[in-house]
Amino acid sequence: MSRHGRYGNPDKKGTEALLQSVCGYINDLIKESDKSKENKESILGEINRAREILYGDGRVLSDTLKVRFESRLNNLEKKLMK
Repeated sequence: MSRHGRYGNPDKKGTEALLQSVCGYINDLIKESDKSKENKESILGEINRAREILYGDGRVLSDTLKVRFESRLNNLEKKLMK
């Protein structure tokens, strides 16, 4: 089985930093969005890409971190749908 992920050879710190950065970016997009349907769809696409990272490269993370990031992504999705 290959240890290479989407962004090269995944390690815990790098994957955690990437997910933190992506969550912050998505949060900024939500704050700046005009809540139009097209805008929501593009932000949902970003959330789905973050989930792909979490479930792909996130295999190097502890279960606690996986749950925390999944929770953050779910909260961002709920915030977007308000």
